[in-house]
Amino acid sequence: MTDERIQLLNSIGFPWKTKEDWQTRFNELILFFHEHGNLQVPRVYEKAPKLYRWVNCQKMEFQKHLMEQGSRLKADQIKMLENIGFEQV
Repeated sequence: MTDERIQLLNSIGFPWKTKEDWQTRFNELILFFHEHGNLQVPRVYEKAPKLYRWVNCQKMEFQKHLMEQGSRLKADQIKMLENIGFEQV
């Protein structure tokens, strides 16, 4: 992407995804786990409306990691997911 395009996107307040976005959803998943005792987020979860979709994306990326197919997850994110038993989701 060119610098010019980046500047144009910045000028309109384009919401670049950041690690904080990932960390926010992960924290919501931890809270969900503590409240419900599992990682099976329902499609409609009012306390964290974006969590269901995020978990499904993480499942796909985690599977890619397990199958060595070029996951977008970073090593620290994989470790964090493994630490909460995500591979069994």
